[in-house]
Amino acid sequence: MASSPQPLSPAPLVDAPREESGGRYVGRIAAEFGLMAATSMAAAIPGMLIGATSLREDPPSRFDFVNLEGAGRGFLVGAAIGAPLGVWLGGRATRGRGTFGGVLLGAGTGGGLGLLASALVPKKHEDIAPLLFPAFAMAGSLIGYEVSHASNMAPSAPAAEVSILPVLALDAKGSMLGLSGRF
Repeated sequence: MASSPQPLSPAPLVDAPREESGGRYVGRIAAEFGLMAATSMAAAIPGMLIGATSLREDPPSRFDFVNLEGAGRGFLVGAAIGAPLGVWLGGRATRGRGTFGGVLLGAGTGGGLGLLASALVPKKHEDIAPLLFPAFAMAGSLIGYEVSHASNMAPSAPAAEVSILPVLALDAKGSMLGLSGRF
């Protein structure tokens, strides 16, 4: 008795780990970014208040005690300091496997690169230089978490069986016949 042919299952994505779907990846990034924004603002407001009450080098009068330049710097530094905690909490909330150490390492590396980049900004664009430190620190936090998450993922299981399938590719210039397999 001849057996009926079995339908072929779709090939798995090459770049996604077997345990994680694309939707979960996007959801984790969104949660990391959202909580990073929340904790950055929560840390930026006290940083702004501390910077605003710092002493000015040359106050115009004794009653001018608000330091607006210090408030801006305090806001940006506070935002950069609050970012790693939000990224880590967002990743943990979505069952990510990244580490807090990875987030801190990413934030430190990103912040250092941001300081270096701000030193290299030309004079005519120097108004964007203070923004580079928190932007790079925040991006570094996200990258650090994702790198530590990827390193903590279980390695993909080796294929239990060998399978080879013929593949036909068509385009405007012609066709190509080949083999695709899993070993």
